[in-house]
Amino acid sequence: MSPSGPAGFDGVATRDPDEGSAGRGASRGRGRGGFLSSLLSSIFGPVLSCLSGCGGMQIKLRDRKFRVMSTLGEGGFSFVYLVRDTRSRKQFACKRILAQSEEQSRDVRWEVEVHREFDHPNILRLEDYAFARTPTGEEALLLFPACMGGTLHDRLMLNLDAGTRLGEEELLKIFRGTCVALQQFHAHSPPWAHRDIKPGNILLEGRRGDVPVLMDFGSTTQARVKIKTRSEGLRLQEDAARNSSMAYRAPELWDVPTDSSVDEKTDVWSMGCTLFAMSYGSGFSPFECQFDSSGQPQGTECSYLRVISKVPWPSPRPKTYSRGLEELILSMLKESAEERPTIDDVLSAVDERLLAAGRRGGAQELV
Repeated sequence: MSPSGPAGFDGVATRDPDEGSAGRGASRGRGRGGFLSSLLSSIFGPVLSCLSGCGGMQIKLRDRKFRVMSTLGEGGFSFVYLVRDTRSRKQFACKRILAQSEEQSRDVRWEVEVHREFDHPNILRLEDYAFARTPTGEEALLLFPACMGGTLHDRLMLNLDAGTRLGEEELLKIFRGTCVALQQFHAHSPPWAHRDIKPGNILLEGRRGDVPVLMDFGSTTQARVKIKTRSEGLRLQEDAARNSSMAYRAPELWDVPTDSSVDEKTDVWSMGCTLFAMSYGSGFSPFECQFDSSGQPQGTECSYLRVISKVPWPSPRPKTYSRGLEELILSMLKESAEERPTIDDVLSAVDERLLAAGRRGGAQELV
């Protein structure tokens, strides 16, 4: 299902189609320039109606009204609300972004465009969106399905508190769905990299909470980048520092040498960190955790030196997992990107592990 486009908004005001086309949008090598120009050409009038505080708060998007039920999360310039359509009574997640600069506005539009490129059950669907001018800049609303299962990170933290782990078959099924979602990014023309894969950006849906849904596309960028100068390398490092979570960031994004290149295997590294967090790390990346004498993971500070050091493992290893799972993780965490598998290779390996896992599954007591 594709979200409604700019046409049909009440009180629409238009801009020059070329306005705002430079900067981050141009540098990210976006796929459909025509759509981007169309998107940037429309800035919508007072289609949003947001009052401070959640009590009795209503949001208006076009001719639809939503009542805010609760706040699901908030950041520096954004809020995520659980809302209910006052007409259909259907619930949604509504992301409200307060853009106070042209760069922030471009970033939101880029996120919208990425969402519109995909229609896949493992990729979060954008139901609708709107933009409106404010005294301090611009406000945006992004409307998504309400995924009430929480994130994979939430699930892992609950397991950690309960002293349980995901069984190998269960975690591989969740991991496989995430790989399939990421495969859509890498198969895009041109190839895209998500650049911020982590358990906190994977929602869980389905009756049993085992269907992963990849989200948060603000960091998505053209995957294949050639670095010819030192300044280009520094720009890439700065962009990665802003948009890629430290404990899941590939080593080639920490220190970018001149006359080098990066590609979509930055995501494969992040997937290796994620699989470790799902299994041995109990929610922690291998580069933000250490193990005590009983093999229990504990959070610690991430650094570049940790990222390029050996992957830590609990001792003794949990009997919940096979040697093959450990080998799969290590294959994705090769310091050299050239030695890492592609996402297609990872999917093939996961399918092999699922066959080998057989009836191993379910949360089990920590060993």
